[in-house]
Amino acid sequence: MTIGEKIYKLRKEKGWSQDYVAEQLEVSRQAVSRWELDDSAPELQKLYKLSTLFSVSCDYLLNEQQEVPTITVPQEISTAKKHPKHTKIWVSVLSVVLGVMILGTLAVLSTVVPSYMESTQDVSREDIAFPDGTPTPDWVPENDVITTQIKVHAFLPFLSTYHLFWLAGIAVCLIIYGTVSLVVLKIKMKA
Repeated sequence: MTIGEKIYKLRKEKGWSQDYVAEQLEVSRQAVSRWELDDSAPELQKLYKLSTLFSVSCDYLLNEQQEVPTITVPQEISTAKKHPKHTKIWVSVLSVVLGVMILGTLAVLSTVVPSYMESTQDVSREDIAFPDGTPTPDWVPENDVITTQIKVHAFLPFLSTYHLFWLAGIAVCLIIYGTVSLVVLKIKMKA
């Protein structure tokens, strides 16, 4: 049995596609196809990765006379993660989604739940007038500041009224983390 036939047989036994094997070995699907058709042979490092991936010895893959695989379980296989790239992608996507959901929820709540803003206004004695023409009493100071609370439905006053800036900050951090992680992963995949 040739090396290509062995690779094909092992891949089919595991139920893996050529794309999956190619991704694990960081080669193209076409390279795996050429190996299986015996059009080319894998490099030495790829051969070692193949033996690790399929849990067989390199001797089994190289020796055309050996029909029964020598099963090996390298130490790094047992501790290695199966899909670290996929996990990183999912974590990044979920952090962006979670951040957007938090900000969206806060935005919707800010339109429904009233919040309060303080409004200050400088007032002098002349500004205070009574409808019946009564003079301003002496106890009213010459200049004063009147502070009133105005009910509003807006995002920033909502965060301020209910002390939720910390939650909005976490949401923004999640979005930034997820976006930057996805960009870095995309750059690494292209390289």
